[in-house]
Amino acid sequence: MKPTRRLGLSGVLGVLGFLSFALLACDPAPLDLRRHDARPELVGDRVGDGRPDAGPQVDQTGPPLDGPAPGDVATSPRADVADLSRPELDASAHDLPARDASARSDARTPSPSESDLELQARLFDAREVIAVEIELDEAALSRLMEDPHSDYVTANITVDGHFLNRVGLKLKGGRGSFRRIDQKAAFKIDLNRFTTGQDLGGLRKLTFNNMIQDTTQSRERLTALAFRHLGLPVGRVGYAELSVNGENYGLYSHVETLDEAFLERAFPGDGHGNLYEGFDDHDLWLRDLVDFDQDAGDDVGKVDLRHLVSALDAATPATLDETVGQIVDLPLVRRFFAAEILTGHWDGYAQLRNNFYVYARPSDGRFVFLPSGTDQAWQRTNSPYGGPGRLFRMCVDWLPCRLPYAEVVRESALRLADFDFAAELERLAALLEAPFSRDRKTPTRAPQRQTDLVVVRDFIAGHFSRMSGGLTCLDPAQDADQDLVLRCAGDCNDANPSIYAGAYDTCDDDVDQDCSQFTDDGWDCPTCREAVAPSGRLHLYCHRLLRFSPARAYCRTLGAELLSLHDNAENLFAGRMAGARRATRWWLGGQDFTTEGTFIWEDQTAFDYSAWAPGEPNDNGGYEDCIALQAGENATWNDQYLGVYAPFICARD
Repeated sequence: MKPTRRLGLSGVLGVLGFLSFALLACDPAPLDLRRHDARPELVGDRVGDGRPDAGPQVDQTGPPLDGPAPGDVATSPRADVADLSRPELDASAHDLPARDASARSDARTPSPSESDLELQARLFDAREVIAVEIELDEAALSRLMEDPHSDYVTANITVDGHFLNRVGLKLKGGRGSFRRIDQKAAFKIDLNRFTTGQDLGGLRKLTFNNMIQDTTQSRERLTALAFRHLGLPVGRVGYAELSVNGENYGLYSHVETLDEAFLERAFPGDGHGNLYEGFDDHDLWLRDLVDFDQDAGDDVGKVDLRHLVSALDAATPATLDETVGQIVDLPLVRRFFAAEILTGHWDGYAQLRNNFYVYARPSDGRFVFLPSGTDQAWQRTNSPYGGPGRLFRMCVDWLPCRLPYAEVVRESALRLADFDFAAELERLAALLEAPFSRDRKTPTRAPQRQTDLVVVRDFIAGHFSRMSGGLTCLDPAQDADQDLVLRCAGDCNDANPSIYAGAYDTCDDDVDQDCSQFTDDGWDCPTCREAVAPSGRLHLYCHRLLRFSPARAYCRTLGAELLSLHDNAENLFAGRMAGARRATRWWLGGQDFTTEGTFIWEDQTAFDYSAWAPGEPNDNGGYEDCIALQAGENATWNDQYLGVYAPFICARD
């Protein structure tokens, strides 16, 4: 088949008002990024769980952390991921369906050849920026313009001189990073979507990120090096300069896709297990499993994930190692948590329940975590104990995991402090300068890039010691009720061993056993408690912490809408009922993001009553567009940013 005809994007898209970003013309002086005078940063609180705070070549060797190491990280860029195998456990402990090894063997990704490994090293070692040319025909281009979120379209691609015919291409990205094809789009490439048997050095899928949210173009690469230096499995990161139909699209990170080929490399001989992707506030709860995507392995109906959730449901501080340790590689997962914290990866599992994978090793059935979406790392200091991730909270709140976790953070911080990130940052700045200067689609300007490179360098210089200094609340002698949870770590009743952070919260007894500040919010309790208002409407007081839009969507699954209020009697009733659950702000159904300054109710009823607190609504710089009710006797309103996690009130007639 002959190659697809090249089409100039400027000509095809001109009638659509396509405008390229103009890049400021400047020739910045070379950056010296080796200086280590860090700015002091405060250690943050927990994120989003509603509970109070508990408070260039480089050497890749180092001592193992947290028990037997999964394998030392090799210095060669061709073998940079540890052997993470573990001794086999008793299969009966997992109660999973037996695998048909003979049936699976034919589907396994073959081991790459030496020449494949050499090509992969070239693509990912970031010693040069590889050239990538994408060709789209008119039909594919029109489809992407009309439906940017459409499934794969056909394309031809040339990567570092290697031509691949009729591959699948789709646009990628999440909130903040997604761009259309006439902008600086990011791409997923599936080499076998339309033509079977194709690969690029053993790779079958390619990912090119636009780095829209990384003005330094370095965060993903530095994070991958940090995880790798700690002996953790992680996708490799290189760089590419892309063109689409001959038009320069500029500089991209080339991020290794987490798929079967990655698993076989990262887990030699143990890479044919099930890989699941978690994102957007989905966690290891039964209710969330439907939203996990399976990206590799056998379709077993997520039974292995359900067994993992069941183990978490059954665990107590005293039984954590026995119940959870049978299905989770706790030493490796502790190291993963430490790596997320130490790299400032606030958009991952521990901090935000986003951008993570869990992989079930077939050799022992135990799960490990893998990082993703690290383009905003190295810029935010969080507490080593801060974050709402379910397993993370169990680990940092419960002494049997908190103590070894703290030791892992200390040892990992020491190892990363010995890694010359400043040298790598300086090398990358020089390597990427020329392609960055040619990038007309990036919104990043050269002065901003220079400033932010220095900010990243200074952040790294002081971050590891800050995190080590935050490792407080570790004295088992302070556990008065001997429930293995300290008061400073979330035990809200140190005189009652059945009440502690993460305990099972029974339903309908009005006792807050799990110290969430909600009563009766256990994993098997109803999310919403019903009450009939004076107006006769049915109110649903829902304790799950959600952002405004997901809360609205949840209400609609119940045949309801977020609550609208039209008189003082119903407003005070809502304040009292919500306050009985928890005295905090609860989402109502009002917003002014449709028309700034004009509040409306989501249920389309008239906005004919208000109960604003003094000085509200103030919009707080233009970011507060949704109404929240302050639970309690006064029942006043505040405008609040729609991204805040809060309980919510639904209503239906």
